[in-house]
Amino acid sequence: MNLSAQQEARLKGLPLSPGLAVAKVCMFSERRHSNLPVYKIQGSGVDLEIARVKQAIEMAAKRLDELRNQVAWKIGKAEAEIFVAQRMIVEDKTLFDKVTELIKDHFVNAENAVASILDSYEARMQEVDDEYLRDRASDFGEVKRRILDVLSDMKPSLQCNEQEHCQRGKNRIVVAEELTPSLTVDIETDHVLGFVSERGGQNSHGAILARALGIPAVSGLPEFRQIVGCGMELLINGDTGEVVV
Repeated sequence: MNLSAQQEARLKGLPLSPGLAVAKVCMFSERRHSNLPVYKIQGSGVDLEIARVKQAIEMAAKRLDELRNQVAWKIGKAEAEIFVAQRMIVEDKTLFDKVTELIKDHFVNAENAVASILDSYEARMQEVDDEYLRDRASDFGEVKRRILDVLSDMKPSLQCNEQEHCQRGKNRIVVAEELTPSLTVDIETDHVLGFVSERGGQNSHGAILARALGIPAVSGLPEFRQIVGCGMELLINGDTGEVVV
């Protein structure tokens, strides 16, 4: 579905956070880890990759502690507890053991092993019948991105981040695949007017944070990123779930 400048589309999604917003779009960068380095290791390289994973896990846990404190101060202590679950996943010994086992048995690099293990965890959670537990699946994806961010020295950003015209979300509606805590907290949200995502339930941590921040949000619009781009104008209604492109 492609829209010309003169066309309008009205779509119905899932209301996540109440309120109205009319603004241009900023696209969240979903694919910063789409070109992960994948290579075979040998000899002492095995211990080196395991050490990289250990260090990345420790740094990710530290950053989550900082984020928890920041959210507690800025939003509230209850919302800050969201990040306790992610920290528990990061520091779970089983996760480290599984990643280490994959590196040792298949001689793969740290990034490859971390992504493989956490992708499998997230996929299994997405298949459960309970909606609340399905919404928790995104925590595994978040943890994966946080560890990979450390390994690759990256951070969450917007697609047009390096371009002169980028407003970095200021007075914009941010569009993403999923409404996650990274989207609602890690980018500067002080001046973001709204969120639209393709997936993410009302019990998701991103939705909880959006409501706490008072930012309108709508989800449940599959393939929405294929019909919008940076600079297009949207109207979103976080009370009804309606989105007008």
